[in-house]
Amino acid sequence: MVETWGDAGLRRAARGILDKVDAVVGEPERHQLNNTALFSLAFGARTEAVGHLEALRGAVNHSMKLELHYEDEQGQTSERVVRPLGLYFWGRTWTLAALCELREDFRNFRTDRIRTLRHTGAPFALEPPCTLADYVQKMRSNC
Repeated sequence: MVETWGDAGLRRAARGILDKVDAVVGEPERHQLNNTALFSLAFGARTEAVGHLEALRGAVNHSMKLELHYEDEQGQTSERVVRPLGLYFWGRTWTLAALCELREDFRNFRTDRIRTLRHTGAPFALEPPCTLADYVQKMRSNC
């Protein structure tokens, strides 16, 4: 799944982990690992879905604000400054969970609809009410 739907950095990390596991397991386990019936097929994978993924992961990991040019479902574009909190994979799309400064609330941004992004260079504090746990709680309360 990571090789199909992840960015280059995630693919390298996953391959490195698999190589390490392969180096320490015995032949029966190695045969089982290499002959699995689990697949993540690449057809239908859109480059837009992972195009900004590495930059988004970096901003999440370092708590750095981003400026997004985003296109919604109706094709309307907007500029948003966001505090990225996490990334979620939904089977064919990645979604950025973020606090949107324009809306002063949590929002979900499909990564394939992000037209451009820019690191603002501004860090933000991961403290209430702007944490991933706060986001998850809000999403649960909306369901």
